Amino acid sequence: MNKRPAPPVAAGLGPRIEVRFNSFYSAGLILTAVVMSTIGVFIGLLVTGQPFGIVMGGIGVIALAGIVVNNNIVLIDTYDRLREAGHPPREAVMQTGAQRLRPVMLTTITTMLGLMLTANFAAWRRRRRARHLKPTDLREAAE
Repeated sequence: MNKRPAPPVAAGLGPRIEVRFNSFYSAGLILTAVVMSTIGVFIGLLVTGQPFGIVMGGIGVIALAGIVVNNNIVLIDTYDRLREAGHPPREAVMQTGAQRLRPVMLTTITTMLGLMLTANFAAWRRRRRARHLKPTDLREAAE
């Protein structure tokens, strides 16, 4: 029995995006944006001195990658359609931004609100648990 390891997520996502756009350039552009956003998260954590929590930080990075992929697909698809219709590149970029600003902002805002609710709920549960601990429980946990 020859078991092969599962491919990484990015390796599985690339061919699907390439088939959708029929362009390696567009797929590479989207995947590059995901990598750059992830690097930006880690730089931001380093600059602010915040630790990277696997659960909350991981959820945030995955949500950010989803936002980046979705927004890039929307923008690149609109740009490609405008270019096929004969618009010059600069005009196509301007129209794409004007036409897709609202959907991109709505996607970003709703995801941010959902993540803030998740983070607030997790913090609320920690505070609630801490309120129910007795001083003797804290001493026992420290020993």
